[in-house]
Amino acid sequence: MSTNPTDGEYNYDQEVLDKSDAPAAFPIKYYTHLSERHVYKQLSSVDDFIFYSYVWFQPDQYDEERDNGEYKILIRGTTFQHQAGTEDRIIEKFVSHSNTVVFVDCMFRDTGVPFKSNRDLRDCAKWISTIAGRFNGNKDQIYIVNADEDTLHHVNINEQTLALSVDSRTESLVCSYPKTAMMDGQLPEDLPDNVKESIASSEGIADFDVSGGTISNAYNTNFNSGDMRFSQLRDKFGGTDIRASQYTRTRRIVAIPENNNVPLPNETWKFSKLRGAVNGVVASCNGNFAHLKARWQVFNNDMIYQNDNFSKKVIVTGHCGSLDVNQPAFRWNATGKGALQFRVNGKVYGYSGPGGNANSGNGGNAGYALHVASPIEARSSDWNNRIRGGGGGAGGGGRGGKGGGGGNSGVKRCSGWFCHETKIKCRKDGGEGGDGGNGGHGGHGAGYKWTGNSWNNRFNGSRTNGSSGGGGSDRSGGKGGKGGDGGNGGNFGANGAGGGNGGKGSNGGKDEHDCGYRGSRDGENGDKGGGGGICVGTWTSSGNGTIGFI
Repeated sequence: MSTNPTDGEYNYDQEVLDKSDAPAAFPIKYYTHLSERHVYKQLSSVDDFIFYSYVWFQPDQYDEERDNGEYKILIRGTTFQHQAGTEDRIIEKFVSHSNTVVFVDCMFRDTGVPFKSNRDLRDCAKWISTIAGRFNGNKDQIYIVNADEDTLHHVNINEQTLALSVDSRTESLVCSYPKTAMMDGQLPEDLPDNVKESIASSEGIADFDVSGGTISNAYNTNFNSGDMRFSQLRDKFGGTDIRASQYTRTRRIVAIPENNNVPLPNETWKFSKLRGAVNGVVASCNGNFAHLKARWQVFNNDMIYQNDNFSKKVIVTGHCGSLDVNQPAFRWNATGKGALQFRVNGKVYGYSGPGGNANSGNGGNAGYALHVASPIEARSSDWNNRIRGGGGGAGGGGRGGKGGGGGNSGVKRCSGWFCHETKIKCRKDGGEGGDGGNGGHGGHGAGYKWTGNSWNNRFNGSRTNGSSGGGGSDRSGGKGGKGGDGGNGGNFGANGAGGGNGGKGSNGGKDEHDCGYRGSRDGENGDKGGGGGICVGTWTSSGNGTIGFI
């Protein structure tokens, strides 16, 4: 089957099962991240050049009264503003995978010196130390990220004079935050040895638990600085009737906690109240999920999911599978509106069709990866190896045929004078034919199967060859036929193969003096192998569900 996305057959009853109160198959932890734009210094000698930094933090950790916090502060130098959900990998690392860190994206001038010695980055470190506590950052745990985006240099800052020095202590970013090494669907066993060692010695194993997933939401903020115009409000939040009363919370601007600063319709309206207003979210899904639902589990807020002017982007960096052949690994539910974008850096695999049991068991059908009930946008490249419908399970091999009965022996005996006559004495001692060998187990189809703590692509797992038939008993019993080999499981998007037919049993040995055979001398035919399971495709749709590929 082509890897080009095709619709499978849709069963309406399966959609009915998708209710709002359906619990997540695995435990899910939720995090929210916001970025704030700040000026960390200004040089009047360089045409009033302003240096900005973007601080990523968890809003529920924000407290302006806090003097010092508990999270490490990591400062990365950049020459342009980054947003969550872009292809900037280091932003995705911290917004999606590191929930105990304050990340500062610092605009700076790269003068060619080591980043730990760069004056702009050092000034940024001094500035953030004065307000670190409000973001739950620890001013004694400030690090500058090296140009290799892995080495972290620790800085010491005198609280009174703001004098700064860089000590010899360094840490590895990927060892400190192992999930950052799993952004393309890697499992723990895929990680480098030094990262595995850091996990084994870490006290934060619970956060690295592979039995569940985490969803981190990063919101798109607007008007953090600069001039504001009504035309910009229309561009960001929609609408044609440009009136201030339309750009209030519960009307054009979604009433979510991140927009609490925006006035309600009956409150005093000011442009300044719209600073930082949110009109979109990027949900990064890391870890393991089963039948993950966009409406109920990823966004879990219909004010967001059903809003035309609120963009929604899902990035899967973990693993989505299904525990049931009738359910997809990921579901875009009905009623979704506005921009719905789907990106997969990890794996979204359909249910693996189980291989048929030995002796003609039929292979099981495979599951599809994705169900779409709202129009979404996706990357066509993700279908190459990241979004795949499962393969059908192969049939089990047929049992070999029973061997034919052996010929009876006989002797001649004299009867009368000088054996003038003879009699034939037949013995009923023909050997019994041997039993046919057992057929092999069919191979599983490609796709995900939950092992108890991780997803496993079990393609062709459990496939075995048929066993040899048994030998006949004494007196020429025919040997049983070989059992048929189990078939090969279907690869992604393919049906499973049928199991091999069992071999025919051998005929029994010849009788003596026409004394006949134990039963039939002819060996029996083997049983037919089991049938292969069906692949239903990569995705199915219902309602107005479509996919626009980029």
